[in-house]
Amino acid sequence: MKQYRIEKRMDGDMGNIVLARVLAILLAVAVTYFLLLVSGYDVEKSLKVLHTLFVKTLFTQKGLLSSIARSIPIMLCALGVTIAFRMKLWNIGAEGQMAMGAVAGAGIAMAFPDMPRIPLILLMLFGGMLLGMLVAMLAGIPKAYWNVNETILTLMLNYIVLLFIRYLEVGPWKDPNAGGFSITPEITKTAWFSMIAGTRIHAGIFIAIAIAIIYYFVMKKTKWGFEVRVIGDNPAAAQYAGINVKKNIIWVMGISGAIAGLAGVSEVAGVVHRLESGITGGYGFTAVIIAWIARLNPFSAVGMSVFMGALIYGGTIVQTQGVPFAVGQMIQGIILFCVLGVDLVSRYKIVKVG
Repeated sequence: MKQYRIEKRMDGDMGNIVLARVLAILLAVAVTYFLLLVSGYDVEKSLKVLHTLFVKTLFTQKGLLSSIARSIPIMLCALGVTIAFRMKLWNIGAEGQMAMGAVAGAGIAMAFPDMPRIPLILLMLFGGMLLGMLVAMLAGIPKAYWNVNETILTLMLNYIVLLFIRYLEVGPWKDPNAGGFSITPEITKTAWFSMIAGTRIHAGIFIAIAIAIIYYFVMKKTKWGFEVRVIGDNPAAAQYAGINVKKNIIWVMGISGAIAGLAGVSEVAGVVHRLESGITGGYGFTAVIIAWIARLNPFSAVGMSVFMGALIYGGTIVQTQGVPFAVGQMIQGIILFCVLGVDLVSRYKIVKVG
């Protein structure tokens, strides 16, 4: 009787990885088209939905620029969790860390409305990084010293921070001029990010790109980056080699949270211009998926974030075409499922034993 086993493939080249992504997207398009047909939409309507999702959002100037604008917070959160995942620290708390960054950004802008523009924005960025880092370290320190599961801690901290924002907008930070609405005041315009002319793309995109470049350089070219990769591959060997594993766990978690915190500041300063309970938009959870699809490569994470931004933007457009919101969400899920499925197949192969 023949026996088989599943074996991990050797790391492929970039061409094969890109090919796998393209095949996954084509498969997702086919599955989406089939599901639209069985859901009662005719051929013309189904093709129109697909055209909106995959052509209007990525292959038109307006669509691409809007998709990039939607992708900025996802990009920053994805880069943040990618750093933690590189050391096999499962930071599922980018949602809460982003939210705490938003708290810092809005709070500083409201506290210092008369501060000059550049110092104010720099202070907001620093505050967002600091609070995002502190939230992440609440999970990193117990992990480092007592091996407490960081997945559970970061996940629970998400809900604590999100409820804290709700408390602020209905309590001490509620706008007294908002009537019966529970919202915070709009921040001063000197705290707003600059926009690229004629678009909704703000300065956060340059922060994200700079972080991706720095991340790549640090991981590939520095001693500390080497230590992070060694700890991720074999913590026991790293400890034996004299690497301070505990200190690195705390710092990597902190840096991961700091970058996610920048996503919160970017939403406050670049998009909504106030603090609100829905400011995170699920971007922190989406970032976890993107980090894995990108295989922890910062530049791939940037590209996949833009693709996800396109799906979000396209989902809002198809609703104007009479397609329910749930269908738009379903399409996004199908695409992610297909990408992950093809990625799994590309990583492993079935071989005959003997």
